[in-house]
Amino acid sequence: GVVVSLSKEGKVVASAHGGFTDDLLALFDAAFRKAKCKSSDVKEITVDRGPGGFSAVRRRVSVATALARS
Repeated sequence: GVVVSLSKEGKVVASAHGGFTDDLLALFDAAFRKAKCKSSDVKEITVDRGPGGFSAVRRRVSVATALARS
């Protein structure tokens, strides 16, 4: 499965779990709602390299890059 976590000062404040990399944006939305924060509060986006095949990791990096640029 895929996990999106939001942290503040090194402490996880919210997380959302899903089955597939295709769920990333929905998982981000769910985590933001749980943490009661806005996208403007984001200071950093990180991507874990696994487990998963190259294509799954590439999708995670692509979504993170798109979010960072937007």
